[in-house]
Amino acid sequence: PGAPSGAAALPSADNSFFIGDSIADGLKQAAGADGDTLQGRSADHVLDAIQDLDPEKLKGKTIYLSTGASNSPDALQSVAEQIATLKEKGVDPSQIRVLGVGDRADFTRNNVNGQLARLSTDAGAVFTGPLDPANLRRSATDNSDNGVHFADWKRGLAQVSGVAPSAPGAPLRLAGAVGGTAPNLPAGAPQPSDPPRDQWPVGAAYLAHAATGEPIYVGADGTPLPANVQPSVTAAQAASAPAPAPASGSAPDLASVPPKSQWPDGADHVKLNPDGSLSYVFAGGATQPVPGSRATGAPGLPTPTVANRSLLNALPAQQRAEMIMRAQGAVDRINNRMLHQTGMDSTLAQKELGDVMKGLAQGLQVSDDVWQKNYSQFATSPDPNVRLAYAVADATRNSLTKYTGMAPGAIQADIDNKRADYSAAFAQDPTGGETYLKSTVLSASQAYMQKLQTDLAKDPLGRAAQDKVIPDGITPLTDAKSVQTRVAQAQRVADFYHIEPQYLQPQERAQMKKVAAAGGQPMVDLATEIVAGGGDAAPAMFREIGGSAPAFQAIGMLALDPNGDHSAAINDIASYIHALNDPDAKKDVPRFSESILKKNAIDDPLGDATAGFKPDATGRLRMTANTLMGSRAMAEGSDPAIDPTAGSLGRQDFYDSAYNDALGANYDAKGERYGGLTKIGGGMWSGWGGPSQKTVVPTDIKADDFGKVIASISDGDLSRLPGRPYSGGTAMNAQRLQQGSLVALPDSDGIFRGAYGVTLPDPNAGAARFVTDQSGKKFVLDLNDPTLHEALRSRFPQSFLAKAPPKPVAPSPAPSPYRNTPGMIAAASAGSGEPTIPASD
Repeated sequence: PGAPSGAAALPSADNSFFIGDSIADGLKQAAGADGDTLQGRSADHVLDAIQDLDPEKLKGKTIYLSTGASNSPDALQSVAEQIATLKEKGVDPSQIRVLGVGDRADFTRNNVNGQLARLSTDAGAVFTGPLDPANLRRSATDNSDNGVHFADWKRGLAQVSGVAPSAPGAPLRLAGAVGGTAPNLPAGAPQPSDPPRDQWPVGAAYLAHAATGEPIYVGADGTPLPANVQPSVTAAQAASAPAPAPASGSAPDLASVPPKSQWPDGADHVKLNPDGSLSYVFAGGATQPVPGSRATGAPGLPTPTVANRSLLNALPAQQRAEMIMRAQGAVDRINNRMLHQTGMDSTLAQKELGDVMKGLAQGLQVSDDVWQKNYSQFATSPDPNVRLAYAVADATRNSLTKYTGMAPGAIQADIDNKRADYSAAFAQDPTGGETYLKSTVLSASQAYMQKLQTDLAKDPLGRAAQDKVIPDGITPLTDAKSVQTRVAQAQRVADFYHIEPQYLQPQERAQMKKVAAAGGQPMVDLATEIVAGGGDAAPAMFREIGGSAPAFQAIGMLALDPNGDHSAAINDIASYIHALNDPDAKKDVPRFSESILKKNAIDDPLGDATAGFKPDATGRLRMTANTLMGSRAMAEGSDPAIDPTAGSLGRQDFYDSAYNDALGANYDAKGERYGGLTKIGGGMWSGWGGPSQKTVVPTDIKADDFGKVIASISDGDLSRLPGRPYSGGTAMNAQRLQQGSLVALPDSDGIFRGAYGVTLPDPNAGAARFVTDQSGKKFVLDLNDPTLHEALRSRFPQSFLAKAPPKPVAPSPAPSPYRNTPGMIAAASAGSGEPTIPASD
């Protein structure tokens, strides 16, 4: 793929639509364009958002898709489905620009850009390349945002749209490349002259194009591959002459490849020639025949055996990969020829067998009895085509039936063996019957695996029921007890398939999102059921539902706090969201944002208290606070858009209170606040003599007493922590630690539970660095550590909130007019194996 044809222009509000996570959000704002973006979205949540989009919004637009890969670099199964869903909504894949990610270590480790390039190319979409490392935000203290976002969003916009000019004297001018030089070559649109993927050299992740049209192989890191493996044809030649293919019957002599220690000086790799012989390729592009390699017509490998697979695996990596890629590329060609043989579709028998093959690849089963009764007669048909079709279908059934209920890793291992066995058969006789049979079974096995991976990304519970991994079928969601059962089933499925748990089926998730987005009492009821039955899985369930309904996720975070009662704040949020959905009321609903703070000269309640939060967690916190302020202003009849100082709007405490409540603050009978925000300083925990700093307080510690509570932490307390602080190879004492600054650290769900990092100035680095433990990992001062928590509570019992009793799993309350809409009522009976179907509105 190369740059899109025609004159490039920066994305605008008229011609562009941005979808995805914080990268798409920043670019959308820089372009002033429309879109559906939200910070912190994973790849699965981006897919959810796409599924909810109105196709009319996408019509005629260039789609800039940031897939969520930066938030889930090890889970990209749903990216292909994102593109497929956009196609279903009428988007031409050539108008889909798939954005890459930056150079953070885990992106490189997981080859995220390489995966995105492959998925884009396979779907006909445009991969815009890795994000330009020269334009990435860098952070010495926050590795999570180091090499993730553009530093200059306008410049980033130019990169992804391919309009930045070349630098003067650039050695390589690439259409659409930032600065015109590698790395970070954009992929662009596919060209008719592009070499087929099965002929790409090892290491190529995608294609770029020179300004004159020549294809250029680019690695996963955005850097062009060495010149000796680049296509040697000109653009005109590439357009008129297809790439050579092995002659019919050619049989490369793999055994004649000498070990690398015996290669001539300067030889870079061995390549397979069109006639089946082998040549050394040198750094300058020169070639030299490999002595003893044979051309077309020479005897090939013996009959495929395990020994042949060992021989194949013993080859140098370059030659082995090249051989397997050529054989794999032939699978489709052989199967295509098979399906169009004379008379192949001429009989009902062949059509029936073809239908069976399709079903098997989808994971369906045909029992021995049904096979014997309905299909075995085809084995003795007088028509050789029918006999061949039966042999292929029978071999495929025997192969795929054993996959039912197997874990993906075991299936993939079997497919790898099939691929190696087929490669050896292809090397011996590319057009022989044995090769044809193996290619068909391999193709069906790959289709089975692809369908399994798609199912596990979209609906693992449904696939598990089909595979009988859940022998009694999926439990319909009706109340808190059934939520508890569902959690156990989802975790069993996750353990079996080695995937992250998904607790809801797609149709349940869609129905629950409608409830969550509507607000009101049904929203509260749904959250209550999930908290009561979800246990430790409840945060993940809120994430599944709340990807495009962040207010519901905020309600879930408040409901999950084990300290105190947040029903007032939860009801405020639910009422406000309900009002926003009321056609008659929404025009009068007051709306708050950070700009209102600045307009009213209000100090930002957060300050630097959430410096340790990820952007999506801080964004959700601000959204929750703005929602609470909107609800409370609505109750007192004030609107900041009309009069920014009316009622409570001009008072700092109005804003502070909303942010405290958004953080889960609790209040006792005297009105004393526990949790929320407070200031600490005066020497301790603020850099000794530095200005006082804001920080987040655990929801069971009195905010006004927080300073004295943590000041009491002693050397003895630190010695009992599982990972105490170290400096210069020796344990750090409490007095030295208290010279640092506290940094509140939420957990992986974005919930603050009383954990802090501590930073101290580093004279060598000229910046503050986190204190580490003996292993070099970030030291965490966890006030919820049982030993430390009890020690602090025993010293200051009046500074801690009274312990709340555990929340039991209770049955649902009696039905109400709202109870039909949460999507927790299913038509299928337990044990049926059928997907649960939410009740309609």
